[in-house]
Amino acid sequence: MKFFSAVFLVIALCCAFSACKKDNSPVEVEAEPATNQTVFMSDFDGGIYAFNAQTGEALWEKHVDNAVRDGFVVTNKLAYVPKHDDSIEAYDVNTGEMKWQVKLEEASFFSNNVIVIDGILCTSGHNYLIGLDATTGQQKWRVNSFSGGNLYAKDGMLYVESGPELTAIEASSGSIKWRLAHEKYPQVPYWMDETLYGYATVSERDSSSYQHPFKIHPFIISFDLKKGTLALNQRIPDKYHPGRLFATSPDRVFISYGATSPGRLSSWSKKGMELMWDVPITLAIGFPSPFYSQSYLYTGNEQGILYRISEKSGEFQELCRLPGRIGSSPVVANGVIYVGSGDTETVVEQLYAIEEATGKVKWSVPIKGWIAKVSPVVLDSNGKMHYYSASAMPK
Repeated sequence: MKFFSAVFLVIALCCAFSACKKDNSPVEVEAEPATNQTVFMSDFDGGIYAFNAQTGEALWEKHVDNAVRDGFVVTNKLAYVPKHDDSIEAYDVNTGEMKWQVKLEEASFFSNNVIVIDGILCTSGHNYLIGLDATTGQQKWRVNSFSGGNLYAKDGMLYVESGPELTAIEASSGSIKWRLAHEKYPQVPYWMDETLYGYATVSERDSSSYQHPFKIHPFIISFDLKKGTLALNQRIPDKYHPGRLFATSPDRVFISYGATSPGRLSSWSKKGMELMWDVPITLAIGFPSPFYSQSYLYTGNEQGILYRISEKSGEFQELCRLPGRIGSSPVVANGVIYVGSGDTETVVEQLYAIEEATGKVKWSVPIKGWIAKVSPVVLDSNGKMHYYSASAMPK
């Protein structure tokens, strides 16, 4: 009896080992959740700041001799700061030491005009594009005859929007891969996730009306970035004009529209462009662009109210109230919302860290200069940059 028991045990162990070897994949060890390490901020008076993202403790502060434009970038252990004197400066993220400075010829003033792709800093001027070595600032390439425009990046490629034309350029070499001219003029901004989207309009002459001789038809368009072709060309009802692309998520496109304040907000499925919901916008004029995180859009208004908008239902939830107006787009990183707010009466500007789950303020720190439209940038322990931008930038 003991012999048969021993044989059965051996067979059972062999079967178990075989099942594990053939059918069961190894158990993956979950990586530790990233923690926010540093939050960077700039202001329109030339201030550049670095704070401990957990406590708000000041790490370093710089003041430059010209105002800082919005759209600065943190990557490669450097913070790249575009300035109003047509120069770009690179600062060490740990010490604030300036590593290099490059003076440009008539730099462009688009908000997302500086992008770092695979070690190349790409930017545009009045009539050119330029690629700089992101470590040294030395010029790598230059392409002339470009009339400015917004810049976007994906998979080592730079995409340049200039009027009714989209151009794809290899970031490493500056070589043009394709140009796509399209009749529908897209109103910037675009949003890129897996695709580049835009809200566009087409005018049609209306001979029956002397007061309004043209009818305007709105469209949602998208581009196949591999082929350089128009992928989506979906007309939506005319009532959604005037409008703009408010945000996108992995599954939705959000359009704000209405000729009068406060207007309305609509949600459309990317597959088939089906209308999912349409709700009144409860925000005041001047609200900043939203930030998408975990099925919600986050945005604020001039009354200092930070809203959380449900992707599923369109419900507006008041998350918290801050002193003054919220002028910058919020940034959500690993469960914390970072946003700037200013009080126009007392001229006190603050950077806030707010718990995403509860709306509770974790800490706030003063910013010396005006921060309207300037959004923070967060660097976490995995080296990931969290930021608001209309473009897709390297992680």
